Amino acid sequence: MTGEELLERVRGYVGDDNIEMYDELDDAYQTIVRSAAFRRFRWRDDGAMITRPNVTTYLIPAFIRRLEAVWIQETTEFQEWKPLKFVDDVEFERQVFTWTNSDATNNTNTPLYGRVSGNMLEVVPTPNAAYPMRVHYIGDPPALERLTEPQIPASYHLTIAKMAAVRILAYPKYGMNEVDAAQRAASRQALQQEIAEANMPLTFDMANNITGTPAIPKRKVMRS
Repeated sequence: MTGEELLERVRGYVGDDNIEMYDELDDAYQTIVRSAAFRRFRWRDDGAMITRPNVTTYLIPAFIRRLEAVWIQETTEFQEWKPLKFVDDVEFERQVFTWTNSDATNNTNTPLYGRVSGNMLEVVPTPNAAYPMRVHYIGDPPALERLTEPQIPASYHLTIAKMAAVRILAYPKYGMNEVDAAQRAASRQALQQEIAEANMPLTFDMANNITGTPAIPKRKVMRS
């Protein structure tokens, strides 16, 4: 379900067709991915980073939690993507020396080698043009917006809408009579119960796109 579809469900749970903001939905979504096994996701982004001529060091964006691979798009006719080879410090410095001219200037070309130092990516040889970098990384899920689809199994999507509705129902609504207030409280309590029932399987689910083969939690042996 998209953010727009989930917002429509929130309107139904709350009984208010005027809800337009996605703040509570995104807050609920981020709460779920933090509490379950979906905290990190594997992404591929062709536009997150780009080289600049004569620049060898690049800040890795904060949303990239772990950089796994980088591909460089060549400027040739076919614009092929070539992998950047990550090497250790000794090999990287050797390549820097290899691509340095006798007058201590850099011999520029398409980057071939890379290393990560903290939150910086260094490449060699020095780029001679702007090369798009296809970045493979582990990172946080994007904010939930109108056309965004939550990056968790679809069976949990409604839990996001219910949690957002619970947050909205907790806000004080001025001018409400006692009967409506009681109904609002009852709706909130019912949704909280449904969220609680979904919480256990959600917490023990696994993010397959990271682990490959999910590790199933071991069951305790009951002995009489």
